[in-house]
Amino acid sequence: MEELKLANHNTTLVDSVEESLISYFKEQGLRPGCSIPNEMELAASLGVGRAVLREALSRFKMTGMIVSRTKKGMVLGEPSLLGGMKRCINPLLMNESMLCDILEFRVALEIGI
Repeated sequence: MEELKLANHNTTLVDSVEESLISYFKEQGLRPGCSIPNEMELAASLGVGRAVLREALSRFKMTGMIVSRTKKGMVLGEPSLLGGMKRCINPLLMNESMLCDILEFRVALEIGI
């Protein structure tokens, strides 16, 4: 497996690993159902520890982007576009600025349609 490059932004190491993995999936032309390399290969290629890699993979699993299959390893999944948003968007938990941002986004979508 080729060596992957980590993005060097003002983000956490886990965020950089996520960005690098997404770039890798795109460059390789991977689609839902395609197998991805195992943890040890990915960690070695990225030059990070397995704990960091597992945190990034865990985030992907929470969104449905990666699915673990028995005896198949990890495969790319088909994440639900709004699945994660449904869990975290609650108007009672947001400030006025965030609600205005959401309204502006909605208007932009409706005008664009």
